[in-house]
Amino acid sequence: LILTPPVKNLITGQSFNLETYLLQGLCRLECWARFSQSVDNAFVVLGSAKDFQFKKVHYEPSVFQNCMAIFTANFADEQEKKKLVDTTVALYWQMLQRRNSPDSQLQTAFAHIQASKDVYFPRSYFGDLIEIAEELAQCADDVAVQVTPPSECGGCKNRGAI
Repeated sequence: LILTPPVKNLITGQSFNLETYLLQGLCRLECWARFSQSVDNAFVVLGSAKDFQFKKVHYEPSVFQNCMAIFTANFADEQEKKKLVDTTVALYWQMLQRRNSPDSQLQTAFAHIQASKDVYFPRSYFGDLIEIAEELAQCADDVAVQVTPPSECGGCKNRGAI
């Protein structure tokens, strides 16, 4: 449940809401962590305290499209992004493990990432970690199907990943 009612800081006058929440890198990371499992039971509350509605996140484009773009979000210190690389790869790994799931929203999120990997995984932070994760996931699929030891999986062996 993403609950971000519109509020105003009385000292600074700055307003906060769903839009400002989604501008923050750690908030996006929090959403992606939830979405990496399933978006079926993920909701956002829109509106004010007097007039609000629950909406499934996959019907709210501002949430669904932006939450996984962690590295385009705002950070107080840009160096914080480097600390999130491992966590982001782990979340992507979870998605790779469920990429053939019947969960249509997860499939949509996965397709969205595949279409814009450079946005989600900038090479300046990730290098070739994403390609390695994908090859290892493919090896895991091969192992599950063929019971082939990972050290003998062609793609992983050729890259020196194992």
